Amino acid sequence: LRTAKRLPLNIKIWLEGEEEINSPNLSAFLHRETARLQADAVLVSDTEMLGRDRPSIIYGLRGNLSCELEVSGPKHDLHSGRYGGAVLNPLQALSEMVAGLHDRSGRVAIPGFYRSVREQKPSERQGIRCSCKRDRQILADLDLPEGWGEPGYALCERMTIRPALTVNGLLGGYVGPGNKSVIPNRGIARFSMRLVPDQNPAEIARLLQQHIATVTPRAVRSRLSFTGGSRPVLLPKTSAVMLAAVRAVRQTWGIPPAFTLSGGSIPLVEQLYRRLQVPIVLLGFGLPDDDIHAPNEKMSLANFFRGIETVIRFLQEYAS
Repeated sequence: LRTAKRLPLNIKIWLEGEEEINSPNLSAFLHRETARLQADAVLVSDTEMLGRDRPSIIYGLRGNLSCELEVSGPKHDLHSGRYGGAVLNPLQALSEMVAGLHDRSGRVAIPGFYRSVREQKPSERQGIRCSCKRDRQILADLDLPEGWGEPGYALCERMTIRPALTVNGLLGGYVGPGNKSVIPNRGIARFSMRLVPDQNPAEIARLLQQHIATVTPRAVRSRLSFTGGSRPVLLPKTSAVMLAAVRAVRQTWGIPPAFTLSGGSIPLVEQLYRRLQVPIVLLGFGLPDDDIHAPNEKMSLANFFRGIETVIRFLQEYAS
């Protein structure tokens, strides 16, 4: 507005604040406000670049399924001296059940979990490996001695085109100062799954329910609940909005963007693409070392202002 006095096209700005809890109210909102939300294209800036001065456009996101598993036993905590060895510890049972969600090789051990996974073409896999850091670079950045996960895939492939199950937290027993010799009456695990085309969160939830029912020991009770989910999405790379973004990036950064996949999930993107059938471009300006979800999450100010310039050029390119 300061430079051209007017916008080159009509803009609707949407701030969606439920993404981190799987956007539970998004579906009803889209159904109710379909007419007001209609647009020619959507720009989402909730992604990151490959690195400093290495801009990228994301064309695929993994889906997500978030779960909570509670294993309970006696009606209250028990004295471990009195009942230890006679009562199955719910926290121990939970730990064994969680450990059994993967086999020794790192594959998810839920029967049927990989049944619908779309296998990528060799050319697609090669492109992913060429655009990402090598395994040793990723491990060095994370200060880890070695990687882990599904055999037969590079780390960057495990992070993008393959599904994953991650334990996010465990709760149970006494962890305060000093000692408290108890058998806790319950334990809770929270975990999430990242899903890839053509996995359906509803189907994966059904398979997980069957698996948990099968492996729950008779001496305890289990309760599995789901706190949200979203489907994976793949976006066409040759749409008009994508090509406008490519031109804007080239003008601003001096190089064309790389097309990459993300291991993260953005429920809004998949639902907008599927329900409103609107072309979408994922053009974000975060960096791999921004420590997303960590206590000191940050964003580079240089990237922030350069991102503004990129979006201005994108609006001009798409309007033309």
